Order: sequence, then C-alpha cells, then structure tokens
Amino acid sequence: MDSELNKAVIKKVLESIPKHIKPIDYLMDILCISRESAYRRMRNDIAFTLDEVAKLSFKLNFSVDNVIGVQNIKERFFLDLQTEQLVDPKSNFLSTLQDYYQYIEWIHKTPHVEAMASLNRLNLFFLAQSPMLFKFYYYTWIHHTYNVPVNCPFSKIKLLPEVIDLKNQFKAVASSFNNCSYILDRNIFENIVREIQYYRGRNLLSAEEVLELKGELSELVNYFQKLMQNGQNDSGFVYNFYLSMLNVELNASYASFGKEVASQYWISSVNPIIIRNYEISNLHKNWIESMKKSSILITHSNELLQVEFINKQREHIENLSKDLVYY
Repeated sequence: MDSELNKAVIKKVLESIPKHIKPIDYLMDILCISRESAYRRMRNDIAFTLDEVAKLSFKLNFSVDNVIGVQNIKERFFLDLQTEQLVDPKSNFLSTLQDYYQYIEWIHKTPHVEAMASLNRLNLFFLAQSPMLFKFYYYTWIHHTYNVPVNCPFSKIKLLPEVIDLKNQFKAVASSFNNCSYILDRNIFENIVREIQYYRGRNLLSAEEVLELKGELSELVNYFQKLMQNGQNDSGFVYNFYLSMLNVELNASYASFGKEVASQYWISSVNPIIIRNYEISNLHKNWIESMKKSSILITHSNELLQVEFINKQREHIENLSKDLVYY
C-alpha cells in the first residue's frame, strides 16, 4: 500500500472511531498489535496491511471501495467472508455469530433500509425464534464445519450462555426489520425436515427431541401464516411474501441502507459471503426483482395459494412422524 493510500486509510479510521475512544488504544485492541506498532501506522511510517484494513472496515463500518477511491468499479469489489476457524467449535460459532450480528445490527440502525431475499430453506432470521431449532442449527453447523465424532448425539450439545444471549439479541433485531420482501421456495421447510430425519436415522436425535423440533416447526409455520395474513408482525413491521413458481436456487439477500448496499450469499448456514459493491449488488437486486416475475404475492392476497403453501409445509413437518426419507 503506497503512502497516499495509507493516508486515506488513516483519515477514515480517525473519522470512524468513536470520539470517546483513543485511536491508538483502539488499534492495539482490534489489530492485536503493540502500542509502538499502532503509532507507526498512524504516523504513516508503515502501512496497514490489507487484512488490517479489511478488519477495520468491518469493525468500523466503512467501505474499502470508498477509501481506495476505485476508478473503475467493475474491476474491484470488497468481499467479506469470515474464514478464521478456531479450534473450539463453541468459540468459533460465537465469534462467527458475533460478527454477523454486528453486521445485521449496523444495517438495522441505518434509516431507510430496503431489504429483499430469496429463500430455499429456513435461515437464522426465522430459526432464532425457537430454542430447539436454533440448537439444531448449531448442531448441523458443527457437523458441516468440523470432523466431529459420528456418534456425537444432539443431547450432548450445549450452547454457551453468550451464544444464547446473542441469539435473543439477534431475534429482537431480526423481528424489527421493516419492509422486507421474501421470495420463498415452495418447499422451504422440506430441507430441515430431511436433516432432522437424517440425524434421527443415525440415532443422534431421540424420539422426544424430534417431537420437540416438530412442535417448534409447527409453531414457525403458524408464524409464517400470521405474517402472510396480516402483512406485518406484532410490532407492526411490514413483510411481503412471494411464492416462487420455480425452484429457488440459493439463499441470498440484498439490502440498501443509507449510502451503502450489500448482497449476501449463503454457502453454509452461518457464514454468508457479503459483497459490498454498488454495481454487483445492483445486479443482484435486479436478479431478485426478476424472480418476482415468476412469483406470486401471497401476502394479503391469493388466499387459496397461501393456504396451499402453508398446508404443504405442514405436510413436510408431518413426515417427521413417518418413515425416514433417504432420497
């Protein structure tokens, strides 16, 4: 990084750090560097590394593109994906969830938010509503992220108190997003039902645990139905649901907040790829908007189709009480 570019980073860092916090102390804490190293960076004696700039941009909520002053936005963009994997799954999950919560809270606190998403499976916004489903979410994340013992049962999994507290905070923030539009796959509940059946088939879930999960899924379907009928939750925040006539290929979302935009793509349950680039995000927005052309609004309308959709999800949930499905 050249000297002029580093000066731009220093200026942005000074603008973004809260006034009551000393910049040197902040850099020492966030970047885990010595006081002398922090001073040398702020004096422009040595440059910030790309990794340090990325970490500061995430923690202080500023765009790297804006700092760099990209001349041709088509050639560069800022991509954010948490790749640090701690040895301990509990600590790693907490760290990942903290980073994602901070990002969501940042969007939530920004006025004039526009948010839309395509969903082919239940995401954290909805699973955080239910304690057992959230725990199962964590359980499957461990299996997908770590090479855990094949005989590790669901009953042995314990959530850190900090994770439970963060889940409740996430639940509150997720429930207070306004003007959200969701394009739903017709079988959005089917994937999690198959996952529960799979772990039950391996005797990692007890019959009682399956019944608890089934009960919470039923409550979640009722919650979906209420949102579709009323067009808003109990706090008055507006939701619009569209039912896709085609298969929804992936979980993805677009958000415009203040002067920022962001697109998220989920390659795993917790770790989204976040792209904060106007051109790419606007292309993504256009893609989601085009999906509406093959979708039908079922909020405050199309009651017959709405009932068919809800009954289909209840049918998937009822399959938990039937023979296991392996195909």
